[in-house]
Amino acid sequence: MKRSGGFRRKVIAKYRKLQETSENKIIQKNQESNSCSFSSDLTETFLEEASNEDQENWCETHTEDENYEFRENIRQWAVKCNIPQAHLHDLFSIINKRLPFVLPKDPRTLLKTNALEICISSICSGHYWHNGLKIQLKNILEEIIEVPTQISLNINIDGLPIYNSSRHQLWPILCNIFELSNISPIVIGIYEGQSKPSDLSAYLGPTVSELKELENGLDVTTKQGKSCKVDVKVRAFLCDSPARALIKGK
Repeated sequence: MKRSGGFRRKVIAKYRKLQETSENKIIQKNQESNSCSFSSDLTETFLEEASNEDQENWCETHTEDENYEFRENIRQWAVKCNIPQAHLHDLFSIINKRLPFVLPKDPRTLLKTNALEICISSICSGHYWHNGLKIQLKNILEEIIEVPTQISLNINIDGLPIYNSSRHQLWPILCNIFELSNISPIVIGIYEGQSKPSDLSAYLGPTVSELKELENGLDVTTKQGKSCKVDVKVRAFLCDSPARALIKGK
């Protein structure tokens, strides 16, 4: 069949119109897709910002004051029950997963453990650790409500075997305050060796030096913020027979 030129032109015109319509639909779909993508990005950004804002607000509301009592209860329980730091670390990790920022990661932060240098001296074929007398008395007196004007010290020295089948033994120097019987004895120093300390000056020297300093009194600051001087005297040395012979140099 023979087609006229007018018919051919109509067909070409319709074909071009179909092409333009298809291209417009494709452009419109792309625009809708881009709009959806932009909207999705906007939503994700908004949610992320909202999440961050919630977290910041949560951190701000959970202040030190609000969690202080809880942390203090945990600290007192850990000290009273002598909980190992490794167990506290595991406990804090579990709690922090559920309640972040409430407890520190390191138990030493909560327990207020000071990184003090421990000095151990080699004496008499053994080792001696001096914990100190003056600083411990000062800490005790500054924590009580009514500070006495005078205190009397009972000092105890005794030898203790570490194992039944070993010659290793400890010779601690202990002290308690006669006027404050409710206060636990304090450890002034500890000697460790295969036998009793043979050099009495090296063993008792640090303690004797502090006792001489305390003859002039001990300056303390009371809970009320007042400064006062406490007279310190040695009341007695409480020792068994071997320890008595040791301090007498026999």
